[in-house]
Amino acid sequence: MCISAVSANAQSDYYISMPDVTGHSGDTVTVPVNLNNSGGVLSMQVDVILPDGVDIITVERGERIADADYFEYGVEDHYNSDNERYRRIIVSNLQNYMASAITGNEGPIYYITFQLPEEDGIYPIQLKNIQYFNPPTYVIEYIADASANITVQSNTYVTMPEVVEALSGKNVTIPVSLNNDGDIHSLQVDVFLPDGVDLVTVEGTERIAAADFFNVAQDDQYTEGDSLRYRRIHLGQIYNYTTSAISGNEGVIYNITF
Repeated sequence: MCISAVSANAQSDYYISMPDVTGHSGDTVTVPVNLNNSGGVLSMQVDVILPDGVDIITVERGERIADADYFEYGVEDHYNSDNERYRRIIVSNLQNYMASAITGNEGPIYYITFQLPEEDGIYPIQLKNIQYFNPPTYVIEYIADASANITVQSNTYVTMPEVVEALSGKNVTIPVSLNNDGDIHSLQVDVFLPDGVDLVTVEGTERIAAADFFNVAQDDQYTEGDSLRYRRIHLGQIYNYTTSAISGNEGVIYNITF
């Protein structure tokens, strides 16, 4: 699940931003919250709006607010007037009132660790109701909302190179890679073929040498309804069920020649 946020008011002397981040489904991801603060605030409050399926695990202060006397974040969900679910973060009572610990250029003031959902997708995180006190006036002022996205992807996924150059009428071999943090023992893939492209052969790599079953369909098949042409590849019955032969980080499991 990436968080890349550009403040809605990037020209202001005060603005908050977050980076886009990517995390795996069911895991956690830590996102830095940055503050550009050319003045020197005394206290600040931020509401973190949470989409369905995303929760806050913890919030940890950054070095920039190490001198803050009071740092607190909500451990229970609340809802605003728009029925948006949020947690509130408060930083206040900086020890050095004349030289605020969070003055200066943009940089992390704290880090939010989110629990990611099991479902893949893009989940927007918003920071709203951002208020601060700026000495010596001690008047509540507001910073424009900030937003960003967490992209959540499965721990187990298959990839191929996006672009492969080949000569017309010649064969080309494309590696198929698998990232498998879940230690799967069997895998089925349908390789869809555009008009004019045929599957010549599929050869397994050392990563699947322990597989008891590896089969590639010899004849074209067609999906129901839209009649898309494909070949099916089966891989299964890994010998070691405790430590899968295709576990671990992304790497080539077989090469397909077209």
